[in-house]
Parts: sequence; structure tokens; C-alpha cells
Amino acid sequence: MPHPMQDRWFMPAPQAGKAIRLFCFPYAGGSPNAFRSWVKRFPGDIDVVVVRLPGRENRISEAPFSEWPPLVEAVLQAIVPYLNQPFAFFGHSLGGRVIFELTRRLQSYGAPLPEHMFISGCRCPHLSSSQPFIHQLPMEGLIERIRQMNGAPEAALQDQQLMALLEPMLRADFKLSECWSGDKSQTLRVPITALSGQDDPIDAPARMHEWEDYTSSRFQLRTFPGDHFFIRSSEQEVTAFISQVLLENALLPA
Repeated sequence: MPHPMQDRWFMPAPQAGKAIRLFCFPYAGGSPNAFRSWVKRFPGDIDVVVVRLPGRENRISEAPFSEWPPLVEAVLQAIVPYLNQPFAFFGHSLGGRVIFELTRRLQSYGAPLPEHMFISGCRCPHLSSSQPFIHQLPMEGLIERIRQMNGAPEAALQDQQLMALLEPMLRADFKLSECWSGDKSQTLRVPITALSGQDDPIDAPARMHEWEDYTSSRFQLRTFPGDHFFIRSSEQEVTAFISQVLLENALLPA
């Protein structure tokens, strides 16, 4: 029977006995449900686990994090027990920011580090946001920006009751994403693969190569067809690419 912590933080619960555990961190406003189909797309040797932050799905009644230090500390406490085998991190947009901060903290503690980091649709911390802040917009403006970003189905955006329920989480997530900053003072001893949408208007692929400055290990950049949410429109290509990278780095059995 899964531990209650697994039910809250992870979908599905981590499984033992796989070659590598791939933790996936969703974008702002995202939940494990956004990655539900990913679980079936990866080889059976990969334990795909999606992280569920407070304020969504079965954690809807919990206050979402809107500041970085408590968020990173909470994720750290939840995830450390499951870093007992080889693991990798994937994070898209806000999720990319989370895995960077989490890995930086793990490295400073001398804790186990991911075998690989996949940072997707996420600007480097030394780059300021190229978009106007939206976390303080009135509700109509917030919804319109999400619509322009292709960030949610139209039916969901028109459901006033649903949007009112999700509003605190959306504002908290966007605040985290928009107010994030940092520098290159601590490079990571982890290979980084950056993924980008060729038509991404939010985090342009032209700047994604700068993630190379944040690792003392290997780096590569791969661009896919699509906008900021290319991980949906090019899902099959993205998941196949991640699997191939893990295989090429001897993290999966041939």
C-alpha cells in the first residue's frame, strides 16, 4: 500500500527495481494529470514519477507555495527518501526552475545528484523574464494570458467556477516563475539537456544554449516543433528523445 506521502506528492507512487527513476515537474498551473500519458510512453525500465505540488488535484485544499525557499525545502523533504537509486529530473517551464533549485540544494548538501537533468522551455536564471508579469493581473487578464500562451483548454478557461478554484494556485505558480532569478555562481556537476520549442514566444530557443554555463558536465540542446507547450504537441518525439539520451548515457540497459 502506498505511503500517504507518495499519494500527496507523487503520481504514480515510486516503484523499486527499475533501472532509473525519472521525476517530472510540471509547468505553472500544471499537475500530474498533464503527464498522465507519459507514463505509458517510456520503456518499462524507467520509473516515471510526476511530482504534485500543493494547490492542485487531491491537494487542492492545501495552500500553494508562492516563495522559493519553502517550496524547495518541502520538495526536498518529500523526494529525498526516493533518491535511493539512480534518478533523473525533467522539468518544464516552472518545473525547470524547480529542478535547478532542487539540484543546486542537493549538491550543496552533498546529497545524491541526478544522473541527468532535462530542462525544458525554461529560461536561465540570469535572464530576466521577457514577458509582462501576469500573476497580479485581474482574473480576466490572467485567463486571457493563459489563453494566449495556449496553456489550458478553452473549455477550462470558460469554466468560471473551476478558474475561481484554481486562481490561488495559478497566481502562486506564476509569481514563482516570473520572480525567479539567479546567477552562474554555482555550476552543477550534472549533465544538462535543454529542450525547446522552435516557436516558443516565452522562452526563446535562441537563449536556451546558455544553460551550458550552468554545468561542469555534458550539455546538449534539442529543439522540437511547437510553441511553449511543445511537450504536448510533440509528446511522442520528446519522450522518445529523453529515453534515447538515458540509453546513450548508459542509464538504461541496451
